[in-house]
Amino acid sequence: MIVAVLVFVAIVIVFFAMNNSKSADSEREGLVREVLSKDAVLVQFDDSKTVVTRFFGVSMASESEMMDENILKFLNEQVVGHRMKIKPNRIDNGDVYIAEIHTLGGEYLNASLIEQGFARWNPSEAGGDGRLTTAQDFAKASMLGIWNPAIQKIVQDNLEQQEENLEGDVANEGGDDMPAASAP
Repeated sequence: MIVAVLVFVAIVIVFFAMNNSKSADSEREGLVREVLSKDAVLVQFDDSKTVVTRFFGVSMASESEMMDENILKFLNEQVVGHRMKIKPNRIDNGDVYIAEIHTLGGEYLNASLIEQGFARWNPSEAGGDGRLTTAQDFAKASMLGIWNPAIQKIVQDNLEQQEENLEGDVANEGGDDMPAASAP
């Protein structure tokens, strides 16, 4: 009798662990409900679980590169209301999936974002993903998005202006703006 109870308990524990593990191995299909930010979407899976999902291996354009509107437009047009294949590479705190996201037709959206010039390949996260490297090489060669010389010039000019402002602030802190003492 005790053996049967122990076997039953062991089976329950294994079943519970399998269903509640933070495994990043299995590809799942889900409906993208909403774009939360330029690097996160809300996916509802068939088991009704809704999960924040971020793009694996991708570093989105910075705010200074002025691509946010284009990125959000792209994501809203390409993913919201569509079923996607989600392959988590890891699961961060709060059950946020860091994942490869594919359309049901096979398009790798992580690479598409890079190929459009909306993002950079993040080699520290996805060093072995040749599809992302190829996408970035294409965007650079085509001078798209963040690789466009006009965008790079604007970013450089903004950085130089910020440096000049900082230098001016430091000079003013030295007391140069204090009124001169009047002679007796």
